[in-house]
Amino acid sequence: MQEDAAMAKEVLKFFDWAYTNGSPLAAQLDYVPLPENVQNLIRKAWKSQIRDASGSSLTK
Repeated sequence: MQEDAAMAKEVLKFFDWAYTNGSPLAAQLDYVPLPENVQNLIRKAWKSQIRDASGSSLTK
């Protein structure tokens, strides 16, 4: 449960942006980008595990 739902939503939006847009940059820096299936598992976990104080999911 996240006490500050607005802050948690912004953090999730940042990570979603990083997963969506960061793979080319990671490759340029000689990092290994997260595979798409791993990104999808993480997003699925967000939906089922990260909730606001009322129990609602913070992601769509």
